[in-house]
Amino acid sequence: MSEVPTTPVDVSALLDADWPEWRSALEDIRREYGNEGVRALLRRLQEYSIDQGVTLSDALLNTPYTNSIGPEEQPPYPGDLELEKRIENIIRWNAAAMILRPCGCWPRWPYCNLRVSSNCNGNRVSPYF
Repeated sequence: MSEVPTTPVDVSALLDADWPEWRSALEDIRREYGNEGVRALLRRLQEYSIDQGVTLSDALLNTPYTNSIGPEEQPPYPGDLELEKRIENIIRWNAAAMILRPCGCWPRWPYCNLRVSSNCNGNRVSPYF
């Protein structure tokens, strides 16, 4: 793999200089393979850049979704967030009890090391916490 140059480069000047050629190439691909061909090429370029360690934070390549309602136009949340949080916590505790009780860990939990018996595997707990 080639190394990334360490000297500063004016990226915008390079992009401006190469843009007509890149645009022409993309237009040729669209003409030859249609919109699906362009999407496939961009998807593969995105995957390749991620494999090379370049992260793309722009959602343009990730999803076609655009929120059409501004935050000020959105109605208030219809549920009770406090109640929902309490229910979530109860479910989490219930999951812990179901997993730890057969292990013999329950009365001592959370001080248990999750290895009291051979059928007690701490990995079973991780999805719930």
